[in-house]
Amino acid sequence: MTVASSGRLILIALLTACLSCNSRNAAIEPIAAPTGPTPAVPGLMVSFDPPGVMGGTTARGTVTLAQPAPAGGTLVTLQSGHPAVSVPSAVAVAPGALSAGFPVTTASVAADAAGSVSASAPGASATGSLAVWAVLPTFLSAVSEPGGFIGQGGFRRFTPQTATFTGSCSQSEVSIFVRDGFDFWILQFGAPRGAPLRPGLYEGATRTAFRNATSPGIDISGSGGCNQTRGRFTVHDVSMTRTGTVQRFWATFEQYCDQNPAALRGDIRVTALTAPNFTASCVVP
Repeated sequence: MTVASSGRLILIALLTACLSCNSRNAAIEPIAAPTGPTPAVPGLMVSFDPPGVMGGTTARGTVTLAQPAPAGGTLVTLQSGHPAVSVPSAVAVAPGALSAGFPVTTASVAADAAGSVSASAPGASATGSLAVWAVLPTFLSAVSEPGGFIGQGGFRRFTPQTATFTGSCSQSEVSIFVRDGFDFWILQFGAPRGAPLRPGLYEGATRTAFRNATSPGIDISGSGGCNQTRGRFTVHDVSMTRTGTVQRFWATFEQYCDQNPAALRGDIRVTALTAPNFTASCVVP
């Protein structure tokens, strides 16, 4: 055997021994899995349904991630920025889910407020705002479900600070007109024909102009009007004079326009309204 051949044999023996050594080490001391903090969340959003409520009522909050939560889920901490708004300290987004809901409770307020809620998750934070409305002597609040024709899927809040309210009573029908610049709403509520409009629940309402002796009437128009309406309303307080002056009127309502399934819900309260320039005959409660 030549010297060169002997060198090659020695080199092969050394490489074989080295590979065997590495194989044994790998079997005895496996590489540890990487460890670290919970994966960061790339985006976060906070929303409320409805986006505005009367103080003292509840809403539903939702936190939404930009991507599904990783294995183990994502814990989102919550904090209210207003004393009238209460939320839980945290909400968990389940693994693979994009969102999670949480309850929101509100307290009565003396003036309209914007109740902020902050949310934080690993690598992301966001703030949402819930409108909390006061029970004033005169106001209109309306919230539309997505796709609604009258409310356009948004919400409206009118007070005498920026809007004018007028109204009248004719027979057993109350008509209230609200104008804020180019934003003009008409709300009409009627008892069954021939009956006085008293406090109580009115189910199965149809369009006010077409109501009969057994059906109450509701007709609320804003950015548009309905050919047909259906819904219900509750009169909480009402006081009119026989000449058609509306002294007090307070009602909550739910209306559906034509065949659209999206509801328009709201709250109208007026006190000592200025009447239009006509005198009507009103069936007083």
